[in-house]
Amino acid sequence: MNNQPYIPPAFKKNAYNCPHCNAYATQLWGKMGVSVDNNFVRLSDFSISRCKHCMSFSVWKDSELIYPDTAKGMEPNPELPEEIQNIFKEAYSIIGKSPGSASALLRICIRKLCAHLGETGENIDKDIASLVDRGMNPKIRDSLEIMRVIGENSAPPGVIDFGDSFDSALQLCQLINIIAEVMISHPRKIDEIYASIPDGKQNLSVSRDKTTTKK
Repeated sequence: MNNQPYIPPAFKKNAYNCPHCNAYATQLWGKMGVSVDNNFVRLSDFSISRCKHCMSFSVWKDSELIYPDTAKGMEPNPELPEEIQNIFKEAYSIIGKSPGSASALLRICIRKLCAHLGETGENIDKDIASLVDRGMNPKIRDSLEIMRVIGENSAPPGVIDFGDSFDSALQLCQLINIIAEVMISHPRKIDEIYASIPDGKQNLSVSRDKTTTKK
């Protein structure tokens, strides 16, 4: 995966990954207006941002991105199972038009990801707690609780909650990729490095661990 962090579009933010060209670039902001019968009318509820890299315009209503429909560039971790990747991509394709629907699909992704990682896939609260016991950063659990994936105020996977925003749906996408990176990609990379170490040195490490345990 690309190690460059993805910075999602955000209202009035000076720089982010452009929803047109995906480059991390400075954004120029202005208000939007139209000409009616030769009179210029400013649309107070609408703003525009222009990417300094590709010079394309994005349109915002109040603080929500309405054009283009969705931001480009955030792909699912390629080590996720194909089924989860497909649900992730479907959610991402509608994230600008219906963040509630996208979030409902992303919660399904998290449930299926828990099952893929060896948890039950039935009780997300207990599954996430178990993943924390297995070494996942507790802040991921706390973030999922704030976004109502787990906890007393959680929204069931697959159920649309119209309280979900564009920003929270993007954060769910990021959290899914972070969980996959921490629980799938990192262990695989460590196993590959360990497997490349000559057997003699591997055995030396095991012997040292046993000696330390006896003490």
